[in-house]
Amino acid sequence: MSCTSKTDKGTRYGNHGYGRAPLRAGQLAGHLYAFGTRSAPFHECLGADDHGAADQRGLFLGVAVQNPLWTILFVVLGSLFMGGLGMVAGVFANKFDQLSAITNFIVTPLAFLSGTFYSIDSLPPLMQTLSHANPFFYVIDGVRYGMIGVSDSSPWLGLLIVVPTTAVVLAVVWRWLDRGYRLKA
Repeated sequence: MSCTSKTDKGTRYGNHGYGRAPLRAGQLAGHLYAFGTRSAPFHECLGADDHGAADQRGLFLGVAVQNPLWTILFVVLGSLFMGGLGMVAGVFANKFDQLSAITNFIVTPLAFLSGTFYSIDSLPPLMQTLSHANPFFYVIDGVRYGMIGVSDSSPWLGLLIVVPTTAVVLAVVWRWLDRGYRLKA
């Protein structure tokens, strides 16, 4: 069987000379979604019984999940967002050291400025403003709201920020993978 077709214009990798991903962009997006939702065992995490109804025994120490739908929504959105950022980092990094630099100088500061370990109300005003510009803040705040019912901002505002941000990251990844951007043969 030939590796070329009429649309390939005589080259193995199409008319732009780049390699292609072994899967289509839609298939990769489906795998990203599946891995993101599979990594969080929702059924057990939310304290559900055998019939799928949440009981009051809760996740840890007898604390019940306050809003399971918000929790699931922000965990899935956070997984997709982080998975998409990981794919962007993987496309840009030529070596493992560069991937580590992206993690150390971009992801870690954003995670620490997101209010993971503290309420951002304890930060100086400038840092609070920077935290509100951080999409990680809204993901973590949305999960916090779903789990314990307390948040630093409205979960609706978080949804308004996280959904388009995630959509943009995934659209960029989709376009790059579909065009074979920086993929090697």
